[in-house]
Amino acid sequence: MYPPRLPSSLLTAFLFLAYALFALLSWPILLPFLLLKDKWRPGLAERFGFVPRLPPHPLRIWIHAISVGECEAALPLVAVLRKKFPDAELVISTTTRTGRARAAKLFPGLTLFHYPFDCPWAVRRSFRRIRPALIVEVEPEWWPSFLFIAARRRIPLAAVNVRITEKSLRGYLRVRPLAAAMINAASLVAVQNDQYRDRLLTLGVDPGRLVVTGQMKYDNITGDPVPGAPDLARDLGLSYSSMGVSPMSPTGILPVAAVSSVSTSEEILLVAGSTGPGEEEILLDAYAALKPRFPALRLALVPRKPERFDEVARLIAARDFPLLRRSETKSNNVGGMAARGHASTAPVILGDTMGELMKFYQLARIAFIGRSLIPLGGSNPIDPASLGLPLLFGPHMFNFPESHELFLASGAARVVTDADSLAAALDDLLQSPQRLTELGRLAREAVLQRRGATDRNLALLSDLLPRRS
Repeated sequence: MYPPRLPSSLLTAFLFLAYALFALLSWPILLPFLLLKDKWRPGLAERFGFVPRLPPHPLRIWIHAISVGECEAALPLVAVLRKKFPDAELVISTTTRTGRARAAKLFPGLTLFHYPFDCPWAVRRSFRRIRPALIVEVEPEWWPSFLFIAARRRIPLAAVNVRITEKSLRGYLRVRPLAAAMINAASLVAVQNDQYRDRLLTLGVDPGRLVVTGQMKYDNITGDPVPGAPDLARDLGLSYSSMGVSPMSPTGILPVAAVSSVSTSEEILLVAGSTGPGEEEILLDAYAALKPRFPALRLALVPRKPERFDEVARLIAARDFPLLRRSETKSNNVGGMAARGHASTAPVILGDTMGELMKFYQLARIAFIGRSLIPLGGSNPIDPASLGLPLLFGPHMFNFPESHELFLASGAARVVTDADSLAAALDDLLQSPQRLTELGRLAREAVLQRRGATDRNLALLSDLLPRRS
């Protein structure tokens, strides 16, 4: 493992001058935008470096997770760090508002704050206030000021669970010298697979700081049902016992009896998770084609972005499907009890809340992976696979190439391209309970076989922590 390569003084001076010039010219427009935009206004002071001022601590570890997916990937790492270093203090930063909300649920009791804007003065202020002994970035975006200042302050920085898509590679190649300088300022770059390692080598990253450790999301799998799933089932009028959600066996494999049969009279939930623009129409078309043959089939659409909730509700209403919005079933909402009373009559459910996708997957019999029918790169297929669900996704899974290949090779997934192929694949699965069960078993076994990345990352991070007497 190489020590961080310090950026040249000329590059650092040029970069900081560019930031200063940008701030000077843009602040009359940028500041009102940040103050008025809901996405950025919460925690704006923290983004300018006014993060919590913490007292000195010899073993403070700053973990950064950009948004929801990165927070969930960080979950097993946080658990093993707390176990191996009980005297360490862990603090968590996020970039997005939704990431901050998810971190609050996943990491109760830890100090949370927003990642600073990549302005030298904001980054320096953050470092003075947090005083980390180690920084760990999970699936990072590379920001030059942050990386360069950490390197010059001799703060070891590790990037773990790293992936770099083909699209990102093309962008970084346009600024190859800067990209290489940024990434080489890290002490450790732990990537998910050999393909990502090769792409970083193409950018000029030192081979000695690159290590293939795997994907930490495979380590999130447990043998326990998802907390809150029974409450969600009750609120949505679903029969929890019929959804294939029996507790896992001691070996971690979903019992075959849990998903042993599907009949035309049995309630079946298809969950389409993290959907993107244009996909809901395709899913609704396929659902309309299947509904006459499988009258107990229900569809749950869970859009990736909350700003699209109302848009998707209008799409469902335009198809004349009775709609149940998850937000209307919550007991703390006015009308929630009434909505629950009519839940069983609504064939289409809109998951218009945050942080409940895993609960939906726990109740499902089949999962569709969103953002894959359109060229957005797909979404995380590991979570539903870990629950023993057969997977359906479109041809655009380029953000998750390793998982995409894994589940196809294991026989746990099928690729669909439009409403007709989606309906045909679902029809085939729903007519064969044994095949449905077998694909779910293969999906979960594929996840179990890829575990271990978190422990490999932990061993490397241990070498970066300051030695204690």
